[in-house]
Amino acid sequence: MDVDIKEVRKDGDVILAGIDFTASAGEKVLLHGPSGSGKSTLLKVISGLIPELYQHFEVSGTVRVAGLTPAEAAEQGIISYVPQDPSTFFIGLSLNQEFAILSLESGRRLMGLGCLDPSKSFLSMSDGEMYRAASMISVYSGAKVLLFDEPSAHLDPSSLRGFLDVLDDVCEEGVTVVIADTRQEPYRGYVDKVVSMGSDPFSQERVSRRTRSVGDEVAFLARDVRFRYAEGFELSGFDVEVKVGESLAFLGRNGVGKTTRLKLLAGILKPVEGFVKTAEPVFYLPQSPLYMFSEGTVIEELRLHARLWGWNRSVEDVAEALGLLNILHRNPYTLSVGEARRLMLALGIIHNPRGVILDEPTLGMGGGARCLVAELVEELLSSGKSVVIGTHDPMWCDVVDAVHELR
Repeated sequence: MDVDIKEVRKDGDVILAGIDFTASAGEKVLLHGPSGSGKSTLLKVISGLIPELYQHFEVSGTVRVAGLTPAEAAEQGIISYVPQDPSTFFIGLSLNQEFAILSLESGRRLMGLGCLDPSKSFLSMSDGEMYRAASMISVYSGAKVLLFDEPSAHLDPSSLRGFLDVLDDVCEEGVTVVIADTRQEPYRGYVDKVVSMGSDPFSQERVSRRTRSVGDEVAFLARDVRFRYAEGFELSGFDVEVKVGESLAFLGRNGVGKTTRLKLLAGILKPVEGFVKTAEPVFYLPQSPLYMFSEGTVIEELRLHARLWGWNRSVEDVAEALGLLNILHRNPYTLSVGEARRLMLALGIIHNPRGVILDEPTLGMGGGARCLVAELVEELLSSGKSVVIGTHDPMWCDVVDAVHELR
């Protein structure tokens, strides 16, 4: 594969420039850079989605995959691309349906990706399980070039190691792998080549916990809670108490029930047995969908929510706190996953809730942006909010007051 991109323009604006690298059969390449540096755009160019399917894009330069244009290579099944939002990857409703539609061999198991129930609906899978399922289909597809967007954002550390082991095996068979990620640490000693796509614009100083007062008032409470999904996953004996001004993180692997616990505390799911109390108003940041916006620009989105929620302070100050000032006039649907995540957090501040529930708040973010979000959580706690987080990112162990490790 040969990539020599001079410029990628959208609506006349340059959004990516000066990318030049090659990848031979069996090589593993990491595209590393902060959120918004153009990693996903580059993968979409290599996969043939840009400019073939995405409107208003212009690409100057050349990309060749097995001597073909990306569109030709994609048409021949040479390329497979797993996007940042795995829910957009599937055609069917389950792995069984997906294998049948794509005429792939079913009933096999990739040891490194863990065992997934092939009859389980994608809609009931966790984000990490969906990413594992999409990766499984991508590897089984027989494509000679595999593109993966932000695997470390979706996969817990154990699943990520298994994922990389699987890719090692397919690379020995001559498959080329290109991974785009904000994080470089998980891939040290694993990839053959690193393509740098910009430096982190945010400070990576570790956030220190601040001294704050915690009263006796309870913000989140669950007692003897039991919940069951129609497809069989059951949660029982769920007990938790978070007081006003306190923070708690549920830490665990993909599919262990972090999101279910968060939705119960948010009042989105109702327990079969037991009792749940939630501070109101509560702001809930879901893991998916990644984009939930209604305005044409970031600044318009911020101002809309300020009007709706009676926020009479500067929305620009909120944008500055979350590193959004340079994208205020961008359409929210053109943002990277990390940028969209930070915009959602900004909207959460404007909502001025008593309780804040965050599902994978640092999804798609590099080290500096993750520290920025950790600083935001400290600010929320200092102002008397209560914060509950679901994550597989161990960074939060040093930020929150208590950690419930789920197995």
